[in-house]
Amino acid sequence: MVVEGEPFKKQFAQVTDSGRAVPKEKRWHASTRENSQDKWKIDRKDTYQRGTVGALEVESEPSLDFCEPYKPLLGSEVDAALWDRAQAAWKTEGLRKELIEASRAVPVNTCCCGLIPDEDQLIKDMVPYLNKHFVPRANEQLKKHGFEIDAFLWWWHNLQGKSETTIVLIRFFELETDG
Repeated sequence: MVVEGEPFKKQFAQVTDSGRAVPKEKRWHASTRENSQDKWKIDRKDTYQRGTVGALEVESEPSLDFCEPYKPLLGSEVDAALWDRAQAAWKTEGLRKELIEASRAVPVNTCCCGLIPDEDQLIKDMVPYLNKHFVPRANEQLKKHGFEIDAFLWWWHNLQGKSETTIVLIRFFELETDG
């Protein structure tokens, strides 16, 4: 429920269609790596929400490279021991090698009369491809360790230089236990 009045108008710039008020100080903030950090941490699956245990960031600057070491990112409100277990399961099952092979199978789009690979489009096409072809196989292997993954497109607008940054994340979730 949104309560309007003079104090409300001073504090909030606008009310969205969902009834949420946007604070004035955040209305014109540009999206950056730092303030977009929480965008990838919560996921809706069916009717429950789950926080990520962590994610592996695939190297994408200056160019996309699945063979480079992945940058581990700790998830929201998760202890480090759980994230260490998830990374150990990833290594035990040898999923890095499978991910590299899957990434090589993604069709490459080109621009400039077919001469230059369009890497930004490749990254955007990569996520649904990985979720369809790599993630189900990987989840079968990770299930016995109590985790599952998905591929996620993390992006934000830049204040200068390249207008948009896109990164492939492999997010880890702890499986819900019955009980």
